[in-house]
Amino acid sequence: MTTRLCVLGDSHMAAFQMAASGADAPKNLDLTFFGADQNALASYRATNGQFESANEDDRARIRALVGVDRLDLAAYDAFLVIGMGLSIFPMMRLFEQVASMEMPSVEGAVSAMEDGRSLASGPFLRANSRERLVSSLGFRVAYRLGQATERPVVVLGQPRPARRIAGRPEFQGLETLHAGGDGRFVSAWYEARLSEVCRSAGVLDVPQPEETIDADLFTRPAFLRAGERPKPGAQDDPFHANAAYAKLALNKVADALSERAPTGA
Repeated sequence: MTTRLCVLGDSHMAAFQMAASGADAPKNLDLTFFGADQNALASYRATNGQFESANEDDRARIRALVGVDRLDLAAYDAFLVIGMGLSIFPMMRLFEQVASMEMPSVEGAVSAMEDGRSLASGPFLRANSRERLVSSLGFRVAYRLGQATERPVVVLGQPRPARRIAGRPEFQGLETLHAGGDGRFVSAWYEARLSEVCRSAGVLDVPQPEETIDADLFTRPAFLRAGERPKPGAQDDPFHANAAYAKLALNKVADALSERAPTGA
């Protein structure tokens, strides 16, 4: 049985478009793409079975990329929302500022304070993490779809970055967390909190494929668009996945949808 899957996203959607056009594209998924870079989907709402926007600029950006500027929700069996700010970065920012007693780097309150971080309670960390995740455009789009249709809505956060990103001052926190032995904790925390907020909204979440992850906080170069390093003269892109990554992710999405399907469907 083929599932008509509509993929909604930003620039992270490109890897899935490449995967869909390949010879070994998933055979059980009929893929349609809807979105554009940055926040083009921010103005979209579900109204009378249509996912549409009153913002002509947003509609034009999406139309230029995929040929249409609205969705008939009834035309699809399921929806996949990818990227759009839903990522591990908010957790990196959080644990740069505060620490948990469960983190390996924290041997006690004194150690945490010496690192410039205050210890925070579990309830505070969970509430703060939730706010950071639900404020992302990716989550908001998934929530709007989930409220408008009974068809499954699946969330897939954007891939972890390449490890070389730690050389940039604004992302050095990832390497600091890794060096302190906190990478596994932060990765697991991110996946657990994302799963919680998705369940509370009635949508599914699919984690990043395990075989693509490098040292808990990063993505292996083989699954990123720029690989180990950018080609001479090319702009470095340590954030976006390639088709190999997308194929693995689509297989996980197909498995999640298959498990959700009623017996005999």
